[in-house]
Amino acid sequence: MLSSLAWNLRVFARRLWVRTSLFALLALVTALLAPFFTLLPFSLPFAIEPGALERLLAILTNSMLAVTTFSLSIMVSAHLAADGSATPRAHRLLREDGRTHAVIATFVGAFIYALTLTVMLSVGLIQGREVALIYLVSIAVILLVVIAILRWVAHLTGLGSVESTLDRVEDCARGTLRGHLERPFLGARSLADAPPVPADASAVLARGFGHVQNIGTAALSSVAEAEGAAIWLAVAPGDLVGKGDVLAWISIADLDDSIASSIAAAITLGQSRDYGQDPVFALMVMTEIAERALSPGINDPGTAIDAVARLTGLIDDIEVERVLDTPPRASGLRAGPRP
Repeated sequence: MLSSLAWNLRVFARRLWVRTSLFALLALVTALLAPFFTLLPFSLPFAIEPGALERLLAILTNSMLAVTTFSLSIMVSAHLAADGSATPRAHRLLREDGRTHAVIATFVGAFIYALTLTVMLSVGLIQGREVALIYLVSIAVILLVVIAILRWVAHLTGLGSVESTLDRVEDCARGTLRGHLERPFLGARSLADAPPVPADASAVLARGFGHVQNIGTAALSSVAEAEGAAIWLAVAPGDLVGKGDVLAWISIADLDDSIASSIAAAITLGQSRDYGQDPVFALMVMTEIAERALSPGINDPGTAIDAVARLTGLIDDIEVERVLDTPPRASGLRAGPRP
């Protein structure tokens, strides 16, 4: 399972502005390095007037500003439509859509690239042979933008629709269920096969309020091995815990605060449930879509039937629990399935 650091990085990378900022930074660096293209070990057999490059950059700047604004408005409208017709829990999946992020980041990056080069051309930082090379690079950028627009057009055909939202939730639920079946105890041992919690074991308490989003069993196993102790998990992904609730027990009588902090940090809490390790949540979201479709305000029994059929397929694919032949990786942990 993902460590707490890897989990936080993944959650951070899902935000739209992160990928957009990276593309913008890449475009800015490319534009600033453009005058050094003359150091390449080849020369072009033709020359380009600075005016031609300026006109090309002007077209790119004006079009990308308009396309970016239009795309953002379309994205917001589609997300609001999914929020109203499906469920707000499914809306979070749309906000983390990688294709939407990549397309909008491409548009913003192309705009910053063209704007930066326009400024550099105006102040005389680009001259002579550099103009032809930058002209070719700008054509390559335009080709990337065209590809992004074609991908965006294909993606818009279902963006925000109930059917597309159900597809996203179903794919997410299938992946989460597959991961749960492969590691039903998150890599730890089952509580059914473990001795009971010792009377002198120390409890690790939650230091905040929220849902359990991720349990870093690798980090917990490292703590257990370093201290020569065993850890019993008291929570599972999706559980709602409050400040002071027991997260785990460790077979240490006098628990050091640093050890307790390490254990608590390996159990990520958040304001809402997450799809990553919580298969019940993904199935619950599909159920919410079916329930909303049957509400008097929407009255769409076809969507409800579709959601139930998808749920039936997901449940039918669940394999019978079996004992794993390989020992668990987190040998110092004890965990159990969701009751």
